[in-house]
Amino acid sequence: MMHLNNNIFSQEFSGDNSSHFSDYIFDDDLVIDNNFDKLENFGNIGTLEGSNINSSSDINLIFDSVHNNYIEEIIGNNNKEKLFSVKFLTKRKRGRISTNKYKRKEHTKITEDNINTKIQTHYMNFIIDFINDCIPSKNKRNIFKYFNYKVKRDTSLANIKKLKNSSINELLKNIPISVKFKKSSENINIKLVDKLSKDSFFKDLFAMKYLELFSYYYNDNKPLTEIEINNRIIKLSTKTKSFFKLIQKNKDIKERIIEVVDKFYKK
Repeated sequence: MMHLNNNIFSQEFSGDNSSHFSDYIFDDDLVIDNNFDKLENFGNIGTLEGSNINSSSDINLIFDSVHNNYIEEIIGNNNKEKLFSVKFLTKRKRGRISTNKYKRKEHTKITEDNINTKIQTHYMNFIIDFINDCIPSKNKRNIFKYFNYKVKRDTSLANIKKLKNSSINELLKNIPISVKFKKSSENINIKLVDKLSKDSFFKDLFAMKYLELFSYYYNDNKPLTEIEINNRIIKLSTKTKSFFKLIQKNKDIKERIIEVVDKFYKK
């Protein structure tokens, strides 16, 4: 029995059948390779035990910079003959080895749906905060409540299409409020829309389409402190955060966020 100290595999092996070692099949991450000419030794990291290959045989770690892989190299005990090598991925994850050839792409923070969720939730919070900034005299009883989080984070194509085709009026009346608020407040957004729509400014504001108000929120990724609608200037509170604030908070993925905006939010 031979043992590699990286614990990737253990296989019956003897000197007589060493030349046939490449016939063994391990997993998709392991490749038998006899080409070492262009690789340099990185250093001895262990020894090999076997019936015809004694403990002085070395296992050397080699880094293949072309393929970004490490290689285990088995070297004979006396003449340093290189018998075979085992190549394996450097970033191997724990758990059962998948046999599926069509593996799913890794889900990261720059994956399109994750970026879209970030933009959509941020913008839908802006909608509520901005409308509340428009209310001249307000208190806890007459301000709009945030949308339900499950709806805000739903970036399915069906939901995105529905939002794009909706007016602000429809959003406020059809999307339930956050579960954080008391049950007695569940119809507050509907009641406020009906009440404020008697004013021509709010009537026009609520008639705006989802993407139309987004252009104010986006503001060419510039700082935003006020918005002018129908000759009325609305000063934004510190609570109301535009797209510029979103970018400032996520500078490391700025280009990716803008790329997703161009795809889903530009007319």
